[in-house]
Amino acid sequence: MLIKFGIRITAEGSIKPSEVLKILREQFDFPAEVSTAKINRTKLLLKR
Repeated sequence: MLIKFGIRITAEGSIKPSEVLKILREQFDFPAEVSTAKINRTKLLLKR
C-alpha cells in the first residue's frame, strides 16, 4: 500500500509522518500498522 501526502513546516511547527499514520488509523480505521511503515522523504522544498 502506498500513501502520499505533503507536510508543511509552519511557525507553529509540523507533524511527523508517523503521527499522520497514527491519526489515520485511530480516527478512520486505516488498515496499516504504524510501527512497520516505511517512510521515505522524496522532496525537501524551500520556499523563499
